[in-house]
Amino acid sequence: MITILGIFLLLLGLVGAFVMLLLAIRSMSASYPIQCKKCGHSLEIPTQPGEYCCPSCGVPLAKVEEK
Repeated sequence: MITILGIFLLLLGLVGAFVMLLLAIRSMSASYPIQCKKCGHSLEIPTQPGEYCCPSCGVPLAKVEEK
């Protein structure tokens, strides 16, 4: 009985660690989702410095600066 409980807790810990790893990888993504307020086009803005405009209507959306 104790062995089954131990194995269950071990598996639960491994699943928790896997979920935390997935969340950490997802939070390090190199882009941010953004939506144009003029035309509604959705796109991802990269984290590289520069000015980014909507590809559909050309409206400036974001300016990314170096830290």
